[in-house]
Amino acid sequence: MARWPYEKFRSIILLGLVFLSSTACASLVPVSPLEKSETVLSSEKTVDGSLLLATVKLGRKIDPKDQVYAKFLDRKFQFYPIEGSDHEVYQGLIAIPYREKPGNKKIKIFVNDEHIQVPIQIESGKYKSESLRVDPSKVSPPKSAIPRILKEVKEIKKIYHSSEPKKYWKGPFSYPIKSPVTSEFGTARNYNGHFKGYHRGLDLKAGVGTPINAPARGKVVLAKSLYYTGGTVLLDHGYGLITLYAHLSKIQVKTGAMVDRGQLLGLAGATGRVTGPHLHWGAVLSSVKVNPMGLIRTLR
Repeated sequence: MARWPYEKFRSIILLGLVFLSSTACASLVPVSPLEKSETVLSSEKTVDGSLLLATVKLGRKIDPKDQVYAKFLDRKFQFYPIEGSDHEVYQGLIAIPYREKPGNKKIKIFVNDEHIQVPIQIESGKYKSESLRVDPSKVSPPKSAIPRILKEVKEIKKIYHSSEPKKYWKGPFSYPIKSPVTSEFGTARNYNGHFKGYHRGLDLKAGVGTPINAPARGKVVLAKSLYYTGGTVLLDHGYGLITLYAHLSKIQVKTGAMVDRGQLLGLAGATGRVTGPHLHWGAVLSSVKVNPMGLIRTLR
């Protein structure tokens, strides 16, 4: 019987041990949760000023402390785990800024520092324009009102940056009032013959005293009268999502209170900068103002 030299036999054994050792070590290295993951957007194309809902099924379960989020144009949108998925399926809302240029873009989906890219096609919303007549003091406010206006702007911005990382809402959003839209989101507005910006919400027809209800569960983070929007209520629904209800004649909730879907927020009115009684309904996600109609369309 042929005999192998000891040195050659020893080399083969060592190579085998090295191979087995490297294989065992490789099996201990965790596979990225984004490997073999699947991401589904509520729409593969959308318009500026809209909301998208992203659903991500990860390649494996992750630690509850791991962060799942999206980035679009340097804005961060935190995701939340789907109930019952044991930290394997996550969802999150993504805001497409108003007047964002049309074209093929990329949304980055992150798990901690790793990310993948998901394509999205953005089209122009083709928003219209309108001319309105309002109280001149609400177009060119007197000097005495400037300190108040600046203080209120600062207060609102702080609220938009302070949304809690909790998901207060559950299920779909409803309309705060079932009524025709009288002014669309994104409309260019000329007040008293002067261009003053773009409409960042929806105006819904509502007579003075009409009940305005919460479209979903949330925390009241502001309930007071403001210079431009009159009687105003802001709801924090969690994860950067805040909704606004303006021009109210009466406010029926207090700051800090939790409200459920369908709960009375206040009564419609004609306070602030208005042409007549109505409800201004707004939505803000991670400080980006979007069409609140997206809440009805995406969160079903």
